[in-house]
Amino acid sequence: MLLVLNDSGERWSVFLFFYKMKKCIFNFFSNKINILFYLFLILQSSLNAIENPQGFSLKNKHIYFEKQYSFYTNYFVDSYYKGKWPKQEFINSYIIRSLNVYYAKTNKKKYIDLTEEWTDKQLLNQRKMFPMNAFYMGYGRKPTEKNGEMFVADTACIAMAVLSTAIYTKNIKKQKKYLQSVIDYTDMVIKNYAKKSGGVTDGEWEKSDKEWWCSTALFSSLLYQLYGVTKEEKYKNFADKAIKWLIEFDYRKADTPKFDKYGAVTVIFYMLEAFNSGYFYNNNQYTRKKIALKVIEFIDWIEHHVDQQLIASNAWWSVKVAGLPYHIHNYIKYISSSNMYFTDLQSLEDCILEYLCRHFDPNKIQKNAFTYFSLSEKNISGATYQYLNSEKPCKFDDLRVEIINSECAVEYKILSSMKDISAAFYLYKNNKRVDTQWYSDNLRYKLDKLKLGVGKYKIRYFIINKNISNKAESKDKISDYSKSITIDERDIKRCREKRN
Repeated sequence: MLLVLNDSGERWSVFLFFYKMKKCIFNFFSNKINILFYLFLILQSSLNAIENPQGFSLKNKHIYFEKQYSFYTNYFVDSYYKGKWPKQEFINSYIIRSLNVYYAKTNKKKYIDLTEEWTDKQLLNQRKMFPMNAFYMGYGRKPTEKNGEMFVADTACIAMAVLSTAIYTKNIKKQKKYLQSVIDYTDMVIKNYAKKSGGVTDGEWEKSDKEWWCSTALFSSLLYQLYGVTKEEKYKNFADKAIKWLIEFDYRKADTPKFDKYGAVTVIFYMLEAFNSGYFYNNNQYTRKKIALKVIEFIDWIEHHVDQQLIASNAWWSVKVAGLPYHIHNYIKYISSSNMYFTDLQSLEDCILEYLCRHFDPNKIQKNAFTYFSLSEKNISGATYQYLNSEKPCKFDDLRVEIINSECAVEYKILSSMKDISAAFYLYKNNKRVDTQWYSDNLRYKLDKLKLGVGKYKIRYFIINKNISNKAESKDKISDYSKSITIDERDIKRCREKRN
């Protein structure tokens, strides 16, 4: 087998080759899969001396990323005082949130001084904005102007950074002032741009005055974080409505950007801002299950589509790839370390982040901002969403369907830790529904091979709280498909022989 490393010696292509091979082979040799990956780790270790003179390994990666976090911090502090931060304040907001976390880590006043200075500037502009209490994006509608564009997506990012400074500053007077600024902004958006559907328009946008996925995602993330500080139920209630809107939204049909290879990175990054906040603060177990399923879909896309070419791209939409390790890390902490992909996802996160750090370009400030955001989560998990002062996040419940394929039957069994649930099943044969099992406490469906014959089968399952009366009409349910199983003539023959 020929393994090709490029001139600069990255191990990304080697990792991705084995990582994807592992996932493919798992479908056939699930009991032997770890042998292959252990061989990969041995090979990877032997290549370290060639690929990375610094000897980056599982043993010292914590030290490596800690040093990178410090390096990026100094880079952004230096560029701030040299006036080299970008004009788009939404980019700067991610730097500010990360700097606040670094201040929490080091307790060095110079970092909070910088974030307070930036935050004071936002509040100064806010007083002059129309509509009242909006933030200035650094472009578009300027302070004192009544015309021009003003986007909820951008300004929600700014509001999250202001809230972050309010949380981490030790100046009580400023803390109250910053928090009130975010409250005023949030109330303004709810009044002017929030729809009854739960979706949020993008403010003063010439292209559309309808709900937009990005403004809804970022504003809902802000709402949950504001609720975490104020405990005001009105913010959580609207955030819950926004999350339901996002769950129903078909992200594959997203526009601005489109869900192609590069645009998908931006869609996934911002949608996960909402879902990671929503999963933590939403206390409806069915909504949390739906959020979990969406997160798993996005993580799966990252696993299958993020490659070296995409990471190296500096296109406007694709640079958000640098923030994806942030969300991978958030997902990892919700799953059990015994999950077979726990180590795989850690390696995926580390490889993306290491590649970004090793190819640092001081002129690519937007990509560097999102890399810094990922490094902040890597070094102090949960701090950017203010989890540190909250109870420990719950684990993702691994809702799954176990398939037991015996000689004469295929049994589908729903495994879940949820209580007081009912389940219904549709059975599909060659993509046509052929049977229905209505809602009951029975979480199993059994397929008789002789009765149903040769074909390709799968089920669609529905889970709902058993206390809901009109289960068929209720939208508060979880639904997904199982993997497909093919029954052929040999299966039928074996079954007949067994029954005879």
